[in-house]
Amino acid sequence: MKWPCDIKEYRISQHFGENPASYTRFGLLGHNGIDIACPTGTKLIAPISGKVLEVANDPTGYGLYIKIENDKGGCLLGHCQNILMNIGDIVLEGQTVAVSDNTGNSTGSHVHFGYYPIPRDRSNGYGGYINQEDLIKGVIIPSENDMTITSQTKIPQIDGMEVQAIASTLRDLNRDIENLKQAISQKDGIILQLQLQLKVAQETPVKPPISVDYSVGDLISMLLKKLKLA
Repeated sequence: MKWPCDIKEYRISQHFGENPASYTRFGLLGHNGIDIACPTGTKLIAPISGKVLEVANDPTGYGLYIKIENDKGGCLLGHCQNILMNIGDIVLEGQTVAVSDNTGNSTGSHVHFGYYPIPRDRSNGYGGYINQEDLIKGVIIPSENDMTITSQTKIPQIDGMEVQAIASTLRDLNRDIENLKQAISQKDGIILQLQLQLKVAQETPVKPPISVDYSVGDLISMLLKKLKLA
């Protein structure tokens, strides 16, 4: 089993089983995985090889998440920004499958990493998930006091109101960006249409709508006759 972040130095911000009071509303005895304090945009890799069982959005829980399973167990990576795989895809251990973020029930950018063995004991108080820290290969899990950890890798401690304000601002910015993209796309389409119309007009020979083999006097005479008839 691999560490799910492409950078190994990110610390665990919440261990398995911690903060039981926060998880009673989910019917759990405590945290059913480990949280890794990686910043938004971190590449997330498959901890195990297997088949993608779920790609979904859980707004009040895991946020945008992916679940991978094989005949020995399954893992879940939550609070993602983007999922790079589809349901039914076969992935290899270490393959990039998602990008981290702060979606769902979260107060800071991180990835929730859960693991359950098969057969899955959903009655164990953690939905069948177990503490996988001892199963992770080739990684010395950094602690809060590890000198290799910098302030940039830690989740800033800010209150809930600040988090909501920041999240709202980011949503507004994303919406403005999408509107701008649509406006640019529409503008490009109009310009392309005008360019095509101009090209057709330039390539089409223009024929005079009437004969010009009349003198000015002939035209005046014809006009006077029409006026008299009227």
